[in-house]
Amino acid sequence: MTTLICNPGEKISGEVRVPGDKSISHRSIILSSIANGTSHISGFLQGEDSLNTISAFQQMGVVIKRDLDRVEVQGVGLHGLRAPTADLDLGNSGTAMRLMLGLLAGQHFDSRMIGLSGSYEQVSKAANNFKVSFAVTKSQRNYTVQHTSNIYLLDGQGQLVDIYALNADPDVIASSIK
Repeated sequence: MTTLICNPGEKISGEVRVPGDKSISHRSIILSSIANGTSHISGFLQGEDSLNTISAFQQMGVVIKRDLDRVEVQGVGLHGLRAPTADLDLGNSGTAMRLMLGLLAGQHFDSRMIGLSGSYEQVSKAANNFKVSFAVTKSQRNYTVQHTSNIYLLDGQGQLVDIYALNADPDVIASSIK
């Protein structure tokens, strides 16, 4: 029989800096933009997709300053976003497209997002999940998404739980969540 003896090693100390995460970077910009007040984000991933999300919210009136992986966002509140004057180009970011679809559906202005959005079946599934309609335009390349202003309640996995009118009584909404 072989015996193996493990003795404690010496203390290890130092700093480890992990790279930013794309999914968290998108969400940090989206949530900070609709918050009230200033948010400071560090470790922001400086990839093209995340930078497109910053650009989209800047087009909707959010003041965002960036210094490498540090970002300062002047949030405008849930209904403080302004109608963009141009298409919101989200590039290849399906995450930003999906997250912003739900947010923009509840705004009081029309907006158009462009980017890679998936096959007809994928777009149909996303539209069905959020109870919105769409139609393929004559060019057969673009989708037009029409929406109403509703509040969407999603579970932890992003699945639709309930839909409330924008002017719904907050106490009614709160009681249905409990």
